[in-house]
Amino acid sequence: MDKKERETYLYIIGFVFVLIYLYILTIFILTEYVIGLTWMCYLGILFITIGIFLKNSDIILSQVYILLIPDFLWGIDFFYRLIFGYSLLNFDNFFFTSRPLWRKLLSLQHLITPYLAISSLYFLKIKKKKIKPLLISIFELIIIFILGIKVFPAKEGINCLPDYNSCFFSRSLPFLNYQFGWFLFELLFVIVAYFIINRLKFLFEKEN
Repeated sequence: MDKKERETYLYIIGFVFVLIYLYILTIFILTEYVIGLTWMCYLGILFITIGIFLKNSDIILSQVYILLIPDFLWGIDFFYRLIFGYSLLNFDNFFFTSRPLWRKLLSLQHLITPYLAISSLYFLKIKKKKIKPLLISIFELIIIFILGIKVFPAKEGINCLPDYNSCFFSRSLPFLNYQFGWFLFELLFVIVAYFIINRLKFLFEKEN
């Protein structure tokens, strides 16, 4: 596949992300829930879109590191509940609520976002394994964590902070401070995703 073809596929994925984000933006404006755009998943879509059109793999990678494992677990829980009627991982899944379908469709982006982003990296090609995207991910987690416990209204439960009530049916680890556990697990997810992505050789340019 030559450079022009790769760029064409890359921009197609970029425009898919544009459409997804415009849908999200429209719904949040109509429902007067603009603060909802600060959820990590929606920030991730915005940053991935920017990264695609700037052809900046560091931006895209940083979001893949943050979203890959949580979205993978979300997908497992989604299909399990779809088949068996109850949650496996105890997520309070937005899709299985009484809200209108046009609002519930928002949550389905979890099923495609990280994988479309990885596809964009395949067409963009990562020049070499770098630590910079990982550092960006960790820095973003720190900012989101601080905003979640110090700035955003607690009742909104943005990014499942400052407590678990907005995202889980019950506290899954009662022996661990929730906020500390949140950051620990999010950091672990990022590191695991980092090692997974760096083993996918087809995403990287071949060394001469």
